[in-house]
Amino acid sequence: MDKLDEIHSRLKDHIQGRILILAHHNADPDALCSAFSFKALSETLNPEVDARIYMPGGISALTKSLVT
Repeated sequence: MDKLDEIHSRLKDHIQGRILILAHHNADPDALCSAFSFKALSETLNPEVDARIYMPGGISALTKSLVT
């Protein structure tokens, strides 16, 4: 088993149930994209996962302009 397969296997074993993905206050585009990437990875490794993104401190003006 190569390193990538080992990482995939370990992640798959640990990603289950409900996952809450948090970002920092005034989240920049990098924080938002990282959160969506982790959500997609989680749901790909385990389709039964309920992954949700929450930005408790909101997103930055730049991020808002990119997503609207």
